[in-house]
Amino acid sequence: MTAGVLTVPSAPLAAAAQVCLGVAGLLADVAVAAALEPEGWAGAGALADGSARAGLVNALRRRQDVVTAVSTAMRVLALAVDEAQAQVATGKGLAATAGLLLDDDGAPQPVRITIEPGVDLHAAGVGRAQVLAARAQLAAADAAVARTLGELLQPATVSGNAIGAAALEAAASAPAPPGADTSSLAVASWWAGLLGLQRAALLRRMPEALGRLNGLPAGVRDAANRTLLANALETVDGRLGRLQALLGPGPARGPLEAERRHLRTRRAVLVGVQAAIALAGRTLLFLDPRGDGRAEVAVGDVEHAHALGLLVPGMSNELDELPGIVTDAATVQRAAGAGSAVVAWLGYDAPRVRQVPSSDQAVSGAALLDADVRGLRASRFALPMRPPSGRA
Repeated sequence: MTAGVLTVPSAPLAAAAQVCLGVAGLLADVAVAAALEPEGWAGAGALADGSARAGLVNALRRRQDVVTAVSTAMRVLALAVDEAQAQVATGKGLAATAGLLLDDDGAPQPVRITIEPGVDLHAAGVGRAQVLAARAQLAAADAAVARTLGELLQPATVSGNAIGAAALEAAASAPAPPGADTSSLAVASWWAGLLGLQRAALLRRMPEALGRLNGLPAGVRDAANRTLLANALETVDGRLGRLQALLGPGPARGPLEAERRHLRTRRAVLVGVQAAIALAGRTLLFLDPRGDGRAEVAVGDVEHAHALGLLVPGMSNELDELPGIVTDAATVQRAAGAGSAVVAWLGYDAPRVRQVPSSDQAVSGAALLDADVRGLRASRFALPMRPPSGRA
């Protein structure tokens, strides 16, 4: 399957993942509606109805877990396709400079290319090795996704429905995520030992805990933090709607109007975060929408990049500045070329002007940055990393 995946754009895979998320959301809405109890109904019929609705809600939740897991698997494959295609293109271009024309399989083609004077002929071997390595990485990702989908969709009868019975039973007893003080390597080992449906259940039930857990795969943290972002927007929209009903469309005064202005500002910040991660190849590694807000966004394949950098903003940067920081990170990543990744790291409370004389923010931020670097190392190939770069 790898050859076919390598030659198709990743956009359809990402779109399929998004459709699955939409279906999961619909299943969640139906489950909430099914759980509502009719008012004023009592007796044996009401008890029987309650039992039937409880069974329906459980079945809907299980299907939601399955669809969410499929969505995560498709997104992981889309990211792998993007990176593999970029690496293959780079490797073929490098080999061509030394007179070697390669196909997408890395096989030499019987075509002579004029070699520019002074070109290192070793580039042909290096380029071909890069093409072969990219294909091997994509084959591994493709096989892992296939195993996950096979595990989720294995036929087994549960109340007349085709679903993996063992996986559903395991998902109901999925172990809680490790604590924040757990080492990144221990977290990675814990996640690797879970079934696909257990992972999906945890993503749905505990996105905040998973989104900030160093050592998890970048795609998993991205899915958790996007869920957290959607939940935060939903909460703000709900509160705004209730205030709008109380105050009406026109201007108003008093504490309720101040709250409405605050919520509108907060919503604009969250929408800005949503826009910053909307482009392909961007991964939301961390999100804390509380207070001034913190976030980390990777541009490029952060787990397989041969060069990885971190862009750390300076004083007075808050969550509303994230789109600009991500744009700067994208500029650096483009300049670094294919096979690189840059993390826009706003994972600490940046000092304000009056706090600059104190080193408190710098000390606490350094500890958070160190933990995140260790987490990145645990979730990616064991390659040397460049030191973080600053952005004043």
